[in-house]
Amino acid sequence: MKRIGLVFFVFLVAARAVALQPCKTPTTGSRPIVVISDLHFGPGMGTDVAAFEDFRWPRALKAFLDALPEKLGLNIDLVIAGDLFEFWQHPTVLCANSSANLGCSADDIGKVAEAAISAHTVELQSIGRFASHGGNHVYVIPGNHDAALLLDNVWNKVAAAIGGTASNVTRVSEGRWASADCRVAVEHGHQIGHDLNRFPDWPRITAGNDGHEYVWKPWGEAFVADQFNHVEKNYPLIDNVLPLTAGLKLYLDEHTIGRDARDVASFLSFNIFRTSWRQKVALNVYSDSSPASKWDVDKARDLGYRLMASAMPRNDPDRRKLLESSDDTWKEVRHVIDERLADHGATSDEEIATLCDLAADYAKEHSLRSNSAEVLAEGVQCQQGLAVAIATALIPERRILTSHVSNIQKTQPKLRYFIYGHTHQYVSPFPVLLESGVSAMVLNDGAFQRLVSMDTLLAAYRRRHKNEVGEKSSALKTSFDDLPPCYSAAIVEYNRGIAVPGVWVWVFGESFRSGTLYKADALGNVCNLR
Repeated sequence: MKRIGLVFFVFLVAARAVALQPCKTPTTGSRPIVVISDLHFGPGMGTDVAAFEDFRWPRALKAFLDALPEKLGLNIDLVIAGDLFEFWQHPTVLCANSSANLGCSADDIGKVAEAAISAHTVELQSIGRFASHGGNHVYVIPGNHDAALLLDNVWNKVAAAIGGTASNVTRVSEGRWASADCRVAVEHGHQIGHDLNRFPDWPRITAGNDGHEYVWKPWGEAFVADQFNHVEKNYPLIDNVLPLTAGLKLYLDEHTIGRDARDVASFLSFNIFRTSWRQKVALNVYSDSSPASKWDVDKARDLGYRLMASAMPRNDPDRRKLLESSDDTWKEVRHVIDERLADHGATSDEEIATLCDLAADYAKEHSLRSNSAEVLAEGVQCQQGLAVAIATALIPERRILTSHVSNIQKTQPKLRYFIYGHTHQYVSPFPVLLESGVSAMVLNDGAFQRLVSMDTLLAAYRRRHKNEVGEKSSALKTSFDDLPPCYSAAIVEYNRGIAVPGVWVWVFGESFRSGTLYKADALGNVCNLR
């Protein structure tokens, strides 16, 4: 399982920039960069663990790596931007200790790694062969699902399986990679904002307990173990659906399972930020780039759960429960949300403004009047008063990324391009205006995985089962072979020394003799990722 524990830009811990050494000025020319992420090599296709395996397409990876030299030459920096492995799901290795915040010991996570390495020898050898050709170099950035790569006992096993040497395969122990010209930064993305998969002292990932060292367990990993693993056994496609966690939410909407109120509050927050993050927000920007509408953040905080409800789609079943349910769990959910939104340390002003953005946009979409009872009840009145809204925030996550990239630039002044993964949904380059006054381009490489949008999956299911009555979640039992054979990657080429970044999609079926690399925007909806 890779997607449920992914991008939770919500309300638990304060954001903190990773302290890195300043990027050094290069003495040589720039090299083309290829960024892939989120392959999630898991426990393999054995009978008892197959439902938990996320990567089933070794020929697609090999063919992609073989095709890169024809496009880019033989001096390529291949950056694997996190979650190459899936170390969160390990059904044959039981990790236990007395702390809820800690997971496997160093020895146990080594056993988990051995199982994943053994199951993906072919793929790792393909990466090693790529690294050994010409002047190619492979950089492996640990992510939240494979943070244990930061442990030497785990990394040494992986490096041996890849077959590279220190000269052409490198672990990025700082958690962030910088290009030779210092203009590009790449990281996984789980340390951005108030992500529920953050490590509190990244890139340190262990803590002591009972005289032993254990790998830290973020909230996302605990949620996977408590709420997800048993579902995936019967619905293995549940984490190949976009937007993130849409598959799990579909299941939860149709099945009653016990859920802790704080988990529910966190999961709702995730869905608000993740499923809506591509949505453009109507800020009515003037020609001088100042927003016409301003948010009174303090007033918005006072709205508590009503503000969160106003930022949810009108047809979301959880929205009605949040506003009206008399169930004790939902009463506690409201209390938890109220506390988190009121706490400046748990919820930033940028996140409050993002909720206001979404609330105003949904109100406009449904033609609600600004003085209507429904608007007042749902919190859209937060648009009155002083400003913290940012004119560049055309999509909610841009607020958070602007702050994050600005912090990176403090140690990497030449930074102009930031690439991350973690969300599994590719995003073409878009600009953010940094605190320094310069503009930087941000893009997401998506995931080197077969994925499908929820709308496309449900439409296909309805076509196949026109006369059947049943739960929509049955669509999550669709075969992996029916998913579009598409895998996304970010590529930075250089034209006369100028970086030209873009997102590309590799189309290759396991029975194909050859594949094709398309510019993502030119591909349209062929891969059904939008």
